[in-house]
Amino acid sequence: MSNHFFSALEIKQITNVKLFLVEFDDKGGHELKEGSLIDRKRFIRFHHSNTMNCYYHPERASVAQCVACGKNLCSECVTTKDGRNYCKECLRTGEIQIEIEKIVIPALACGVLAGILSVIPILSLLNCFFCLWIIIGGGLAVYLVKYLNNIRGKLTVGTAALTGGLTGLVAGIVRAVAALFLGTLLYSLMKDTAFEFPDIFTDTGFLYSPFGALVAFATLVTIFLYVIFGALGGIISNEITK
Repeated sequence: MSNHFFSALEIKQITNVKLFLVEFDDKGGHELKEGSLIDRKRFIRFHHSNTMNCYYHPERASVAQCVACGKNLCSECVTTKDGRNYCKECLRTGEIQIEIEKIVIPALACGVLAGILSVIPILSLLNCFFCLWIIIGGGLAVYLVKYLNNIRGKLTVGTAALTGGLTGLVAGIVRAVAALFLGTLLYSLMKDTAFEFPDIFTDTGFLYSPFGALVAFATLVTIFLYVIFGALGGIISNEITK
């Protein structure tokens, strides 16, 4: 598709296809190319943050902006719910979509926390009950995404699951690294004692023994389960937090 400069009156038609902002021309117009749905939403936000016309009625001045998608709205198009302004599409779906990069920091922070709690003696026993620390971590990550972005209502199910799943992945990696460090430390300490390892360990080394392979497989399964339970926690949190 060739590049084209569109006027403000064409914005409604433009944003119904997959186009996104590239740069300004000399006259202040917007150069558009084909792009992803996320790029299209970024263009909508950018355009309406730089113009004061209603998205649905370009000839009317806007009086508010949708908190979910960023569209400028006139008095006829804006709907206020719980003190926040929405356009009719976002209000109808009841789900708010946000950029993926906004979930990364909460997921990393909660994933590290859940991973550490999963290796601390006694506290780690909570994971015996359906990986409860991971469910809590995924739920907390979704809550932080809403809190940090001032979102009231529900994220899309996919976004909530992705946030929780990423949290579980980080927690699984943190737990695996911590377990490897502690296991290596324990192995070194035991070698310095009178403890006698079986020949299969001393001949091939722990990591290359059948037991080491079993531990590696169990670690991968654990990370997979953490992703699943983290996603579950994110979905649950998305439903019960406002």
